[in-house]
Amino acid sequence: MKRPLGTLLKAAISAALLFWLISRAGPKDIWAHLAGAGLPLIGLAFAGFLLGVAIRAYRWRVLLDALHQPVPITRLVYLYLVGLFFSNFLPTGMGGDVVKAAELRRDTRTTTAVSTVVSERLMGLLGAALLALVALPFSPKAIMASLGGIAVLTTLGIALATWLLLQPDWLVWLGRRWPWLQPLTESRPVRALHAEFAAQGGHGFILALAISLPFAFSNVVVYWLISQALGVFLPFSTFLLASPFISLATLLPSINSFGVREGAYQVVFVSLGVSPAQAIAMSLAYQALRLGAGLLGGGLYVIGSLRHMPPTTEDGGRTREEGQRRRGGPWSIVHRL
Repeated sequence: MKRPLGTLLKAAISAALLFWLISRAGPKDIWAHLAGAGLPLIGLAFAGFLLGVAIRAYRWRVLLDALHQPVPITRLVYLYLVGLFFSNFLPTGMGGDVVKAAELRRDTRTTTAVSTVVSERLMGLLGAALLALVALPFSPKAIMASLGGIAVLTTLGIALATWLLLQPDWLVWLGRRWPWLQPLTESRPVRALHAEFAAQGGHGFILALAISLPFAFSNVVVYWLISQALGVFLPFSTFLLASPFISLATLLPSINSFGVREGAYQVVFVSLGVSPAQAIAMSLAYQALRLGAGLLGGGLYVIGSLRHMPPTTEDGGRTREEGQRRRGGPWSIVHRL
C-alpha cells in the first residue's frame, strides 16, 4: 500500500510544481519559445544526449570490469535506453536505475548489478561537481554566489560517501558506534552489497570518475545547445556550474523529475536575466530529449522481447525456465508496484 501512496505523492508534487511554475510564467509564452526553437540545434542536442548515454554505459562497464563481471557495451547502452523508457513512460515512480539493476541481474550477480548502478550514479554527480569547480573562476559573480557553495559541498559530500563505500570495515565501525543500527549493518544482504562496493576498488572508481568528466562536459554541451536553440545566450561556464545543481534537484521526489527540474532552471537562470518562460522552455526541451531517447529504448525493448519470445508448452503455457527468468525482469517490479 505504501508504494502506490508514494507514487501518488510524487505525481502530486510534479503536477503541483508544474502547474504553479507554468501558470506564473505564462503557458502561451512558454509555447512561443518552444515553437520558435532552432530544430538543427535541437537535433545536435539530441545527438549529444545519445553520446552521453554511450559514455555512461562505458563508465558502467569499467565498474563491472573491476568486479571481473564483463558485460558487452552494447548491452549496457541498451539497458540505459530501456531504463529511460521505464522512467519516462510508466506511472509507477520507478526509477530507471531500478530497471537497469533488475535487467542486469540476468548477466551478473544481484549485488553486482545494484552496487555498480549506485557507483555509476555517484561518479556522474562527482564528475559534474568537479567540472563546476573548474568553471567557478570563469563564471558570473551572481551564479558564483548562488551555486559555488553547492558545487563545493556536493564535491566534498560525494567524495566522502565514495571513500566510505571503499572502506571494508566501515559497516563494523558503524554498528559499534550506534548499536541500534546493528540489525541493518549485520544483515547478510547489506554486508554482501558493501563488499561489492569495496571490491570495485579505488582504481575502478578513479577510472570511472575520469570517464565521468567527458560525460559531464557532453551534458553541459546539450544544455548549451538547447539554450542557443531557444535564443538564450549565456556564458558556457554558466552551464558548467548549473549542471550539478540541476542533477541534484532531480533526485528530489517527483515523477521523472517533472516540476523539480523546471524549478531548478528557474532558480539558476532567472537570476541571470532569463525570463521565467524561457527557463521553463529550456527545461521542457531537455525533457523532450529524454522522452525521445526513452521512446527509442521502448522500441528496442519491444523488439528484443519479440525476438526472444520463449517457447510454449503443448497447452500454450510458457516453459518453467522462462517463467523464472521473467520474474527477475522489470515487468515483475511494475506488477509489485
